[in-house]
Amino acid sequence: MPTRAGRSRTRRKARCSVVGRRRGKKGSGGRPSGSPSDRRGGQGRSASRRREGRPPAGGKGGRPAERRTGRIARGDGPALSAENDAGGLVYGVRPVVEALRSRRREVFEVLDASGGEEIGRLARERGVRVTQVGRDGLDSLAGGGVHQGVAARVGGYPYVSFQEVVSGGTLPVVVLDGVTDPHNLGAILRVADGAGVSGVVIPKDRSAEVNATVAKASAGASEHVRVTRVTNLRRALDEIKERGYWVFAAEDGEGSTPYTELDLGGPVALVLGSEGRGIRRLVREGCDGAVSVPMGGEVASLNVSVAAAVLLFEARRQREGR
Repeated sequence: MPTRAGRSRTRRKARCSVVGRRRGKKGSGGRPSGSPSDRRGGQGRSASRRREGRPPAGGKGGRPAERRTGRIARGDGPALSAENDAGGLVYGVRPVVEALRSRRREVFEVLDASGGEEIGRLARERGVRVTQVGRDGLDSLAGGGVHQGVAARVGGYPYVSFQEVVSGGTLPVVVLDGVTDPHNLGAILRVADGAGVSGVVIPKDRSAEVNATVAKASAGASEHVRVTRVTNLRRALDEIKERGYWVFAAEDGEGSTPYTELDLGGPVALVLGSEGRGIRRLVREGCDGAVSVPMGGEVASLNVSVAAAVLLFEARRQREGR
């Protein structure tokens, strides 16, 4: 990890304070201080790009604006198994279609009980064998999942390097802490694809992996979104900040800023935790602040994938100036 060269001891300590609050001079408002040059060598966004009507740095709610070809095999086919030496299985129309379209990983064989024309065409274009099978076999393969009459044997999921995800630009980075439900992970990847992100960071432990369930829940978006796995999430946040991003924990609480009052149009990383435990303390302390989605009903919070949708589409709206 790059060292935080040039940082004062006071600034480093401030980054580890409670999310949404800053230790420092009285009256500083608890918001992050500094300019883009602190993080991006003078290349950050200028004050002229401050969102109209937003409070200045140090005021209520504002992030400092200156900072930043196949043949069809007939008959019973081979014995069906969800395992192969290089990967596994995806099932459902969209996951199979997107696996064929994205070309990010190898597709060894399509197992088809529906006769879908689009999948047959895409398989032919990629030179992938299509085997006609019965629905009973697919039922067993999918383990009770809704396969829609089609599955595919695929290579291992193509995780990318951490550097590829934090390579720069204005698209946000999503960081997930303890999201172990594959349906939630899949839904978040679907949102990330629709709203536009640089990539998604997940820890190697305490997290769901991208598997067939995730692919189905994401409607195939997992084949397009860049996902990286890291050993130490807190250290990853430090490096994300070194790359010029502002890091915000998605949570309620004292010092948290409503998402409509926060500038999300620049390079930001959004940290979302599990619905049960939330964001771990050390990860939370590695954030620059906190962002919340105010609730108007009796239920205290949103599903993590819904919260991700609200924040990421707001970030997209701000980037596009709408």
